[in-house]
Amino acid sequence: MGSRATVGRHAPRLLVVSDDPGLRQGLCSLLTVLDCHAEAADDGDDALARLASSTYDVVCLHLRRAGASGWDAAATIRRLAPATRILLFTETRGALDHQRAGRAGVALVRTPIVLPELTAALRQALPSSEEPAGHPVASRVALS
Repeated sequence: MGSRATVGRHAPRLLVVSDDPGLRQGLCSLLTVLDCHAEAADDGDDALARLASSTYDVVCLHLRRAGASGWDAAATIRRLAPATRILLFTETRGALDHQRAGRAGVALVRTPIVLPELTAALRQALPSSEEPAGHPVASRVALS
């Protein structure tokens, strides 16, 4: 991730979905530091409305959340926007979650969020021309 994501190409567009305002705002701020264009949705209905009217490169959502599970939300997003990549944030990442993630075509990212893991997940999710830039910020971000 040597060059800035916005040099010679568009900033990756990410939608952050969380019913936790602290997590939502913190993740959007962190993604902005990584030169991504991050928008926030406070629940599934808001996210679906945004997905119906806009295109996103990646949707970030919490696996365990109020209402429908992250798995259910990921399946709905996959049907509505098949080209959009999905990152699920979770406190646990057991073997069953990894198997299910592989079958669903989503990536799991551990919380609290560790910057190197987040940037690695974004690297995998985004085409190389849209990778977020590396940035000299703290290596551990306390978002959960």
